[in-house]
Amino acid sequence: KRTKNTKAQHSLSFKERADNLHNAFAAGADLPKVKGKRIILLDDIITTGATIRGCVEVLQAGGAAAVYALAVAGHLSK
Repeated sequence: KRTKNTKAQHSLSFKERADNLHNAFAAGADLPKVKGKRIILLDDIITTGATIRGCVEVLQAGGAAAVYALAVAGHLSK
């Protein structure tokens, strides 16, 4: 779960994104359920990977066997 409010990532540099999300995620009460499981994270867009990386760290610390990330991004124009 997200533990702190963060700035929008889109206007931040690579380092600012990492700093912005440092300790922004923590394990919730359901963390023991991930032990030994393969987890899929879904994000709208992956740019620097800071959000995914933060989530992966928490899940791996909880004993997840593997963590996969998927992103869906689109651009619509007329």
